[in-house]
Amino acid sequence: MPGPYEGIFVLDAAQGIAGPYCGMLLAQSGATVVKLEPPKGDWSRGLTARQGEHSVMHTAFNRGKKGLVLDLAQPEDRAKAARLAARADVLIEAFRPGVAARIGLGPEQAKTDAVCVSVSGFGQSGPYSERPCTDGVAQAFSGLVSLNAGADGVPHKVGTLAVDVFSGLSAFAACQAALAEQARDRASGAEPRRRHLDISLMQ
Repeated sequence: MPGPYEGIFVLDAAQGIAGPYCGMLLAQSGATVVKLEPPKGDWSRGLTARQGEHSVMHTAFNRGKKGLVLDLAQPEDRAKAARLAARADVLIEAFRPGVAARIGLGPEQAKTDAVCVSVSGFGQSGPYSERPCTDGVAQAFSGLVSLNAGADGVPHKVGTLAVDVFSGLSAFAACQAALAEQARDRASGAEPRRRHLDISLMQ
């Protein structure tokens, strides 16, 4: 059966888990999602058990998408990515703050009624915005590991990618809300506007 987002085009330029999970949920809801990867592949291809170029983790969080490989260090490929971004209804990126705009994948390059989802460790602005962050870093920084002492009495990461998964779910929920707002704008005759969603692992 057709999903609620059939006809929506999503460019998923994120790597890892949180951003791609948002894209996967949109794909499962009927959207056409194009997953953009560098020539060396999304780094999640190196996580968990592997078969060739695929890993369990990468497959689980990218199912239902179409794949595209572009080298964004090359001007020609960067121009191709920018053209895709310019026609996407939803644009997902998970670069360090400011990088997406420099390579043509930021909100400024999206169409005027796009929903732009930016996933980062500590948000797009603020004193920690430039700091690197992963699920494990966020678990430690937030104090979550202190609630999970092992038999050795030492704090440990929880056994699942709790931060990445909940960040991906939060991004999906925020994206759904933005798409619903756009539908309401169109129904009322108002001009749809671009929406930029700032999703952080720490948040």
